[in-house]
Amino acid sequence: MNLTLAVTSPGIKVQVGKAGGSIAWDHLDNIAPPGDQIAQITDGQITMQTTITSGVGMNTASHPQLTISPPAQFGQTTDNQPRLYKMTTGKIPDSQPSVVATFLLEADMNGKTIRRVVEWPYYVTGEIGPYDQNATIVAALPPDITPNCVHGGGQGGVTLQCTDTKSESRARTVTSDFNTSAAAMLGGNPMVGPNPFGGVFQMFPFQFNMSFNKANTWTQTFGVNISENATNESSHSASLSQLIVPGMVGACFQQAMEIKKQVSLYMHDICGTSANVGHVILYDWAWNSDLKTKLGDSCITASDLPPAFTTPGVK
Repeated sequence: MNLTLAVTSPGIKVQVGKAGGSIAWDHLDNIAPPGDQIAQITDGQITMQTTITSGVGMNTASHPQLTISPPAQFGQTTDNQPRLYKMTTGKIPDSQPSVVATFLLEADMNGKTIRRVVEWPYYVTGEIGPYDQNATIVAALPPDITPNCVHGGGQGGVTLQCTDTKSESRARTVTSDFNTSAAAMLGGNPMVGPNPFGGVFQMFPFQFNMSFNKANTWTQTFGVNISENATNESSHSASLSQLIVPGMVGACFQQAMEIKKQVSLYMHDICGTSANVGHVILYDWAWNSDLKTKLGDSCITASDLPPAFTTPGVK
């Protein structure tokens, strides 16, 4: 039976050896082959053909001889009939699960053919889930009048804009809640230190360096620069303004709110079993504004914004 396999590298990485070289093919489990006798086929579409004379399939461990296209490059020479050394999945291109595929064509001696596409899902060991754009209010500070009451003044009045408020900024913080028990069930190593996102942690077999990824990974994940403070300039609506006519007084209030954003962390074992093993949490800040007016000259001291509060169980 003739068997044709078509794969795409580097999704599937194919390494071959010289069929007539010095490789001890029967002892490859114990002896590494000479480096100049092994070649990796160039990235792109790879077609491999072999003849199966016994059994029902190709045993890659027996390192069958192939007819391949394109040919393998061994130094200054090429060979289109090497032996298969290894066929493995290539380097995972990103942080999300994906699929690699092998296309099979089998033809028997009577000309009957069978075509199949075999797909293998693959996973990185640790995966950062997407941010869903949701946020939970952790706490609200007392509303703050800013800058002062504005009186209507003389003829024509005065336009009060709540964008003309005092500048305020507050620090963003990133933390995590990691489920070491769930990670251990999937083969995760014990974490290093009490807070895995405080430095390098190794509950995943790969190392996740928070300080290295701080400026790119989490900024890209949450859509804000976590190395910079949150400021109130981007929270105020330019349309929050009103003409204060003579005989009236107006005031702007702003209220800082701490908000919680989070993404899930997942682990996958070698069999594709997955589990949520915690979250990365960003504590950010946002500001609400309120514009109040009333008749008279006395200053406005109360806003329609809610009083200070803390949401139980959020932080």
